[in-house]
Amino acid sequence: MTFKTMIATSAVALAVVTSAMADSNFSGAYVGGNIGYGAGKVKQDDRSNNTSGDLGVSGVIGGLHTGYQHQFGMFILGAEAAANLSNTEGTTKTDAVKTSFKRKNAFGLAARAGLAVNSWMTYVKLGWETAKFNAKESGNVAPNLADNYSKNKRLNAFVTGLGFETLVAKNMMIGAEWTYSFYQNKSFVSGADAEKFKPRIGDFKVRLGYKF
Repeated sequence: MTFKTMIATSAVALAVVTSAMADSNFSGAYVGGNIGYGAGKVKQDDRSNNTSGDLGVSGVIGGLHTGYQHQFGMFILGAEAAANLSNTEGTTKTDAVKTSFKRKNAFGLAARAGLAVNSWMTYVKLGWETAKFNAKESGNVAPNLADNYSKNKRLNAFVTGLGFETLVAKNMMIGAEWTYSFYQNKSFVSGADAEKFKPRIGDFKVRLGYKF
């Protein structure tokens, strides 16, 4: 490759990048909805019989999101809030005891950083989430045992994610996102019969948004 060819190739590449920067405009506030599927596992520690194990959970999720982002050339920075309903749950049975664990809903805040090329944006996401969980155990012989319970508690989580969006019109965005939530370890039953649960759940969502 000659020096003149290198200069010409570089000029073409610069023109393409400059055009891509000019064509994309993701700046502004936005609102949207999403639907998807969540799956993961929950580590369960049972002090009453000194056992532990992993409980698989899965199910449909869906909700709303809103945020604001600003584009600096090809780079995008923003923040987003989300509220989702969830049917992510799992059930296991050992002898006569049935244990179930379910995520009901979640609310979160996150920062987003992305890179835009033409009408496409790829981004990473870091944030916090709080979700309501229900832990339930039943099937013991004596109905007044502490092992028979149904309790609701909120757990906080650190959330990471990766996604993409594309402008299909001036104000319409569609995309997909994968997030992974590291929820805290929480006791649902205290004392000698303590039951601790530590969820780790990944969510895949298809998103539709309107940019103002």
